[in-house]
Amino acid sequence: MTLSKKERKDKIRIIAKNSGIRQEYLDLKLTDDEILEVYENLRPLQIVKPANTYNRYMLSQNTGKANKKAKAAETKANAEKERADRAESQLQQFLNPENSELLQIGRWLKNALSQVGKERAELLKEKDLVHKTDYEHHVEDIKDAMEEHQQITEEVVLESHQLKKEVNTKLDVLRHQQNMTKKYIIKHYGIDVWQKIEYYFDKKVV
Repeated sequence: MTLSKKERKDKIRIIAKNSGIRQEYLDLKLTDDEILEVYENLRPLQIVKPANTYNRYMLSQNTGKANKKAKAAETKANAEKERADRAESQLQQFLNPENSELLQIGRWLKNALSQVGKERAELLKEKDLVHKTDYEHHVEDIKDAMEEHQQITEEVVLESHQLKKEVNTKLDVLRHQQNMTKKYIIKHYGIDVWQKIEYYFDKKVV
């Protein structure tokens, strides 16, 4: 049986109301005969409508959860990709010879060693380094200074011994002269005169 456009629309509206199925889906999938058959048996649709409504609700909930999980998984995947990209970039920078600290130090050292004299010493000093030649020169200078100091010390000691010897000799001469003078005065002027002389000089010394 063929339904008019209005009849088909009215019956589809009633079926949709009793079944919970959208009108456009019914219009798209059902023929006129099927619409009439369903329309004449609405009771089963009315019975299953609550279950159908709940089913659609659960589907929407599950779809929402699935979408959230998919979004979270996508976000996590993007974050992992960004970390992987950063790690790859850092690895490439590390492997790049131009970024090698060892290579930079090698270039600096090569440049420093290509210099000579004071310029080389100043460059190496920046890194607390000393060239072998400069080190040997410093050691030689220190050795010369120590030898010179030793020589001066020996000369001073020798002069000190000589001076001490001369002083002792002079003292011996003075003591001898004093003794001869004492004997002469005692012999010709008496012991009392000598004692007075000793007393006079002792008092002057004090």
